[in-house]
Amino acid sequence: MEIQTCIEKAKDIYDFLCNRENVDDTLSDRIIGLSFLEKEFDLDFQNTTDFHQKMQKILVRYEDAVDLKRLRKRIGWSQKRLAKHLKTTEQFVDSMEEGKRLIVKKASDFIKNG
Repeated sequence: MEIQTCIEKAKDIYDFLCNRENVDDTLSDRIIGLSFLEKEFDLDFQNTTDFHQKMQKILVRYEDAVDLKRLRKRIGWSQKRLAKHLKTTEQFVDSMEEGKRLIVKKASDFIKNG
């Protein structure tokens, strides 16, 4: 699943699970949502607090990844050029853009100064 689509779906599921107005929804709907999030992001939620903490980290991480890719494309840079600018490898840039690696400080600064 493309990262942008995955983030949007994760946000929708997270909002659904956190919305107390969804009391009429079945337990199975909630379990399906939780199962998707655990599988898609390779997580294991231990309790409610753990769920919220992990989801907040995931959503921020993936939003940064989308921002990095969007900015790189907007200025017309290849992953190779960005890698050279960040003094890293093209594979590392790809991993950051896919949300598989945390955004390093130089990349975070690149986004902020974009």
